Amino acid sequence: MRDKMNSHEMQSELILQLQSERRRFSTQELEIEKEKIKELMKKSSVNKGVKSAPTPVSDDILQSSYGL
Repeated sequence: MRDKMNSHEMQSELILQLQSERRRFSTQELEIEKEKIKELMKKSSVNKGVKSAPTPVSDDILQSSYGL
């Protein structure tokens, strides 16, 4: 019984550590990633000869992909 509690406590501790790591991903880093994605989208649409403007990367998409 005691072993189960310890493993449960360890799991809780790991979850807390992961959550704090995720929070460390700063907004500055997120902005850099956003710019990289926008540049890649521009390049890919130019290379394919697409005449319409690339779809802007919305914050919602980025937040869901980074889990923020």
